[in-house]
Amino acid sequence: MRDGSRPSTQAERLARYQASTARDVSWHLTVDTDGTVLQQCDLSSWMAWHASSANGWTIGIECVQHPDSGDLWTVQLDALVRVCDSVCSVLQIPRTVPVDASGRPHSGVVRAWQERSEGGRGERFSGLVGHRNLTRQRGPGDPGDAVFEALLRAGYSGALVPQ
Repeated sequence: MRDGSRPSTQAERLARYQASTARDVSWHLTVDTDGTVLQQCDLSSWMAWHASSANGWTIGIECVQHPDSGDLWTVQLDALVRVCDSVCSVLQIPRTVPVDASGRPHSGVVRAWQERSEGGRGERFSGLVGHRNLTRQRGPGDPGDAVFEALLRAGYSGALVPQ
């Protein structure tokens, strides 16, 4: 994570891509490196195609990471926390994130939530979960623990992952 922000129009570029691609890929919100937040579809009524079998019970939030650097920025994470606060409040989602026994964000796949086609149980989690917790099929842009660490610092509770 880097202090400050980075001027960017990547969120707009991603929104245009999402609107014009023939791929089955979409997400609800994009948070850019300058703190700009774009909403691409209705969070309460539109199922986006971002998390495989979890699409129906999750909201997709994309954090912009530039091709020359995978860094997240403090302004971006601050905006993300505010967005999560609002979404949790309006949709009555518990302010919890998955953690390991030491209280750190759980970075791997959680078999209980993993899709059945990968050998998981396909269960739901009531709180904020990362794509990295749902499937082994993820790209190089996983932002790591910074997002969940920011949420924990903002007062979100840690929920131990099921075995």
